[in-house]
This record gives sequence, structure tokens and C-alpha cells, in this order.
Amino acid sequence: IIHIQGSGSHLMNLKNVFMDRMKSEIRLREFDIDKDLHLFHIVHSDSLSMQFYGMSAFKELEESRKLMNNYVVSELNKKSMHRVICSADTNEYLGEIGLFNINNNHHRANAYCILLPDSRKKGISIYASSLFYKEAFAKINLNRVQAFVDSRNINAAKSLIGIGFNYEGELSEYEYFDGQYININVFALTKKRFLELYGE
Repeated sequence: IIHIQGSGSHLMNLKNVFMDRMKSEIRLREFDIDKDLHLFHIVHSDSLSMQFYGMSAFKELEESRKLMNNYVVSELNKKSMHRVICSADTNEYLGEIGLFNINNNHHRANAYCILLPDSRKKGISIYASSLFYKEAFAKINLNRVQAFVDSRNINAAKSLIGIGFNYEGELSEYEYFDGQYININVFALTKKRFLELYGE
């Protein structure tokens, strides 16, 4: 556990400085399959990147193209929402953030975010999430966003807590992948909490 000492106003000022800096460096956009395919494939073909996502690393470029096409079609059918996290200067893919399994009856969806290895541990996911969930809560009739995270994925857990998700507990041996049962940690972010943290 990391403890941060300082007054509330000091910490708020630090957050504002960080968000202002990120504003000039990071933005979100929709997928451009031809432009993004190479870097998208680097993430999705990397076994270390994919080990906690419940899917095997891709071997062929066409597997990544198929997944990106599925993202586009699913969003058109209002089953999901996906955005590229990109450099504000070059427009280059740095990672992606999205919602899937959008449930219109219960007003909830499952969340994910994945970044290129060189873009991790820089606070990018926190800023990208503030942009993405602002759009998602305004655009989709959502009350709750949830993330089901492999319990071994400590970095993802820290990132979600940093964004403002609440930890709700662990599901024991919830998934079976690659010959073993996996415990899953559940995190959730409600619309009310998001607005309290980030405003309208």
C-alpha cells in the first residue's frame, strides 16, 4: 500500500497539474484499422501483455485485424464501445480502452484497458479513463462500469483504484485458463462516484 502525505488542497493541485499535462499529451479517437493494426497487433501478440486477459496471444496479423473489425461491428450494434488512446502530437496508437457486454436492462457494462508496454506506469490510463468514462456515461444509459481482473494482475488493480474504482471482492477459481483455475477480483465504478471525482 502506498501512502501519500500532504494536505487535501496540495494533493488536488498535484492532480490538476497532472491532468493539465496529460491534456496536451493524450487524446482518444475511434479505431482506424489500417493505421492502428501494426501497434494493435504488438499488444495482442505479446504473451506477457495478454496473460491476464483470458485469451491467448495472437500469432497472425489477420487475427488482430479480425478482432478490430469485431470491435467496430459490435459498437455499431451498440453492444460495446471502444476508443484508441493515442498521442496528441502524432495520433499514434498507445493502447485502447473500452466497454463490452453493455447491458441495457441493468445499465451496466464491463470495462477493459490495455497499453503498449512503453506507455504503462505513466498515469496514461487514469487520464484516458477520465475522458472515456465521461463520454460513456453521457452517451450510454449506464449506471455502473465493472472490471473483472485476474488476481495476479497487481498493476491493473492499482490502476483501477487510482482511477476511482471500488474493490468489491474476489471470486475464487472463477475462470479456467491455460490449465489452471484463476481467482478474479471485482472492481466497480458507478456514475455517481465518477461525477463526484471528475465532475460533469
